[in-house]
Amino acid sequence: MNAPRKTQVTPLYFATLLIVIAGQAWNVESYNQNILPAPRSPNFQNGKVIPYNNHGTTVYLTRKQDLIERWGPCGWLVYWIGAH
Repeated sequence: MNAPRKTQVTPLYFATLLIVIAGQAWNVESYNQNILPAPRSPNFQNGKVIPYNNHGTTVYLTRKQDLIERWGPCGWLVYWIGAH
């Protein structure tokens, strides 16, 4: 009869877990800094003219903020891969 196999947690698992946690923290902080204080109407003086739909409310972002918010959710892909 075979003895029960011990499951080893590899360093890769911990590294993936740390990347996932850091990615989620980055996504939350990015949302708090870019979306919540964003103006509800275009602000040409600050360059906040790119519309972004935030759960039914249109806010206006700069080009850099828009790129961060569009590509930031890729962290969810890392989370999903790390969870499986």
